[in-house]
Amino acid sequence: MNYLKKLFWSLALASGLFSAVAFSCGWSETEYFYYSKSLDALYGELVKQHFVRRRSYFPGSYTNDEYDEDQVTETYNLQAWGTYLKVSPEEAKAIVYERNEEKLATQPVAVKTYLGIVAKQEPVANQSDPRWLTKEEQQQQKAENLKLGSEVLTEINQQLKTEQDAFLRQRYTYLLIRLLHYTGQYAAVLSEYSSRAADLQQPDKEVAIWAGLLYAGALQRTGKRAEAAYQFATLLAKTDTKKLQAQLNFSIKTDEEWQALMALCQNKDEQALMHFVRALRVNANSLEELKSVYALAPDSDWFDALLFRELEFAQFADHLPGNQADPWLQASRGINREVLIDDLKAYEEAKTEPAKQKLRERRSQYLTQFSQWLEQVRQDKKRKDLFLSDYAALYLKLLSAQPLSSADVSGFLSTYSKDARLPYVQPLEHWIYLENLSAIDPAGEQVIADNLTAVVALEKPLNQGGEEDAYNNEYKRRTQDIMTYTYAKLEPLYIKAKQPGKAYLAKQRGDIVLDEIKVGEIRQLQALQAKTAPNRWEQQMVTDFAKAFGSIDYETNQFVLNNDPNELIARKYLAAGLLDQAKAAALEAKNKLFKTTYNPFTTGRSGNNRVKSKPMTLLEVINTMQALETKAKTNPSDAQNQFLLGTAYYNMTWFGNSPMLIKTERSTMAWREGEIDFSKARQHYELALQHASNRELTVKTLYALAKIEEDEFYKQQERKGTDLDKYWPHGSNDKYAKAVKFAKKNGLGTYFKQIRAYEDTQYFKDVIKQCADYQYYFAP
Repeated sequence: MNYLKKLFWSLALASGLFSAVAFSCGWSETEYFYYSKSLDALYGELVKQHFVRRRSYFPGSYTNDEYDEDQVTETYNLQAWGTYLKVSPEEAKAIVYERNEEKLATQPVAVKTYLGIVAKQEPVANQSDPRWLTKEEQQQQKAENLKLGSEVLTEINQQLKTEQDAFLRQRYTYLLIRLLHYTGQYAAVLSEYSSRAADLQQPDKEVAIWAGLLYAGALQRTGKRAEAAYQFATLLAKTDTKKLQAQLNFSIKTDEEWQALMALCQNKDEQALMHFVRALRVNANSLEELKSVYALAPDSDWFDALLFRELEFAQFADHLPGNQADPWLQASRGINREVLIDDLKAYEEAKTEPAKQKLRERRSQYLTQFSQWLEQVRQDKKRKDLFLSDYAALYLKLLSAQPLSSADVSGFLSTYSKDARLPYVQPLEHWIYLENLSAIDPAGEQVIADNLTAVVALEKPLNQGGEEDAYNNEYKRRTQDIMTYTYAKLEPLYIKAKQPGKAYLAKQRGDIVLDEIKVGEIRQLQALQAKTAPNRWEQQMVTDFAKAFGSIDYETNQFVLNNDPNELIARKYLAAGLLDQAKAAALEAKNKLFKTTYNPFTTGRSGNNRVKSKPMTLLEVINTMQALETKAKTNPSDAQNQFLLGTAYYNMTWFGNSPMLIKTERSTMAWREGEIDFSKARQHYELALQHASNRELTVKTLYALAKIEEDEFYKQQERKGTDLDKYWPHGSNDKYAKAVKFAKKNGLGTYFKQIRAYEDTQYFKDVIKQCADYQYYFAP
């Protein structure tokens, strides 16, 4: 959240300072370019000259990966200060940003003086967007800024009269121009920037660019819009830290301004740069801009930079519409060959098939036009470096679902065998291999493993401190998405090969749901886990399998097993009534077995039978069940034994007191989705009712069957679509009577009716008499 706030205010401040305004000629306020993507094989290293890649949910995102310009600027600044002060960047931070008194005390007087002036001007520099303020508050803020600014400007000018150190002189000059800009003295900015050019340009290139961006903003504010746009664009090409700021504030309103801007350019390459920057706007016709760049300067680096961005625009989507029946991640990763990313929302909102088809056709036309023009570029050979153009041709074929073989990639690899960018083609080669794979065997898995090993090798750290994962490192995120896509492509092949464990992992995209996975699937994955030195792909599956049964202890950084696969197998056999297999699996379990909170063989007053009782381990439950089952086979007419078995099976359902005997998770709404099987409980209760020889056991069994009947009644009503907010007996008290009468009217009561004949029993007096459902059922 702190990162989001920081970036928001950074962009808001940039917008306020440099005035991002509305454009004609197909321009508008900056907005989202597109959503975050998956299945992205466009590594930044594929571009000869490329910028920091960004994925920002804020307006004006340059490309697509996470980027915090404030952090980049701070990192650069601390390196510069560290070199100047002859300290580490960490120590520089303590001195320059944190102003640690102990460390600051050791610095020269000139440094302490400069940092003191920086501190004084911070109230002006670190203000939020004035558009959030009322007019009165804006006027007050402006007056306060001018007053403080005047005082600090006087001190800066005094220091510039005597300071001889080039590093500090440049910093003072930048501070001077920044303070003039923040206080709205734009004419003075232009004057000081020109007169102090010598101090600004040395010794740090980036600081000179920071001042140049302020100069460009002042040009814009004084009506020199073409000149301002020229400065922003040329500085964007030079800066290492402020590309987003330069992009956001490049502003052209009219055709006349555009023509004036192009007249300022000194050569064709600069004119191509202007088209490149204009193409960064969200609703720009970027393909036409790309063509313009090629026509002006076909061998320009701006061509590859814009071609790279156009491929990003055309590639994969992050989300495909799914439905509730799909397993988690079943529909959330996949190639979206139907719409461009920026039209994904439009596609999801399209209500009719013709509307969707129109979007598909537009995408098809765009990709055809793009591919045909790119082929022309490749054929006329005006560019010396066709690496990205040739790669793009393959990429567009994949996007267009055109036939593409491994031989196509092999030809590309052969042509550019000595190119340093070649490793970054590996993900595309992997995808094409998957696209052409019709069956899976050990040899195919080895190829996949080798491909994925090469993909993982492309990862690199982005943050010097702290752990990085797929959430904060786009290289790891790209690897994760490639793994996910590999699962998606292999799912039908594993099913065809009758490999249930791998097929389940593929279907779930590596995310195991313990209550859904079957015994055969677990057994195959256990065998894979025990395999000596599995390859990289099998290692991924083993990791995903193990991950479902434990978690990382972040204090020790060790994996801790929280669930034992054999105990899970025992639970699944218990749920199926296969007690011998359940016991064998439970005895194999190495971890502590599950222990019940309540005794699953007891009944109580409430429907869930939660009464104080001695807990039992999973193995104790299985042993007791075995003894009862053996006795039931020997003497089926033992009503008490049948009742105990029925109670145990009832208590293992969602409504019972021990559902976790056969489940690992219990959702409050799980009963609505069918996580209930009363068949075994009903079978044993009916046998108990048939053979009961005393009235107390008979009424006790009738009441147990009445609970099952009621549970199944509401389950049936849920399937019918009945509004249970109105007719659910366990909701608000004022609806209770209405709900019971609704149930009675719609067929509930087979066993309630029979209980009336047993109102003289002790069990009725102790338990049933206090049942509100029973009382309301027979209420007049």
